[in-house]
Amino acid sequence: MRTMLTLLLVGAYSLAVFGYGVGVGKYQWFPYEAIKILKGSGKEPSGLEFDAIGRLVADASKTEAKCPVQTDKLGVLLVIGQSNAANHAEYKYQSSELAGVYNYFDGKCYEASSPLLGSTGRGGEWLSRVASHLVSRGVYEEVVVVSSAITSTPVARWAAGNDLNEMLRSVVANVRPIYRVTDVVWHQGESDHRYTFTETYEAMFLSMLSTLRGEGVQAPIFLSIASTCGEDLKYPNRVTEAQTRLAQLDGVEIGVNTDELLTMEMRYDTCHFARDGQESAALELAQIIADYHTD
Repeated sequence: MRTMLTLLLVGAYSLAVFGYGVGVGKYQWFPYEAIKILKGSGKEPSGLEFDAIGRLVADASKTEAKCPVQTDKLGVLLVIGQSNAANHAEYKYQSSELAGVYNYFDGKCYEASSPLLGSTGRGGEWLSRVASHLVSRGVYEEVVVVSSAITSTPVARWAAGNDLNEMLRSVVANVRPIYRVTDVVWHQGESDHRYTFTETYEAMFLSMLSTLRGEGVQAPIFLSIASTCGEDLKYPNRVTEAQTRLAQLDGVEIGVNTDELLTMEMRYDTCHFARDGQESAALELAQIIADYHTD
């Protein structure tokens, strides 16, 4: 009897592990992105180099440029969050599509192109496109993008005392002698929607916000309503409730609601943005930022 029970438990456990493994591959559940980062860390024949947390820190194809001088018409966009704020989208923008946009990383500026230095991934992104729309609309004459988004990260890792909070402090300290951040984009929530309570999400975000303010970043934070990753998600949910409530605070603004704006057809893997999703999100967020600065 005991042997039969043991076999049944082992069988059930094996099925559960197998099922989760299928989910990791199909829906990119944790630790899918972490595995990708580990496989892609270090130097590669492609000329890309990643650091220990998966940030793209070198790209042989990048064109270094003279950093623009800080003026009232220079935008400095700090981008933080997880994969949909990083380099995990479908389409790679070229510098020829991003006139007047620069990518700042570790004391140097480069002509902006996907993937952006400073974030994880080797694919496309959409925040450089937001910047180019801000230039074309005349909100700014030039925009410097400081990309610092890390894939598969729950909000807790950005709170004080945790690793990405320390990374954020380091990034801001590196930028501060040269530039004043004009806009912060926070796009995160996909890693929290299954298990993080509303009040917990709020507390972790407020801790991260306190760090930014303590480091001298007084720019408005455009907080995306974002939790969608996979077809099984219910919206609204605990995370989007927290995000909506947080956007009522002074200095925090509602950013783009990608849960509502982007259909599954606009996400190439039911999670990350396809090219039409990138374009739609970029246009929407650029309009929101433009309206804020012109009101």
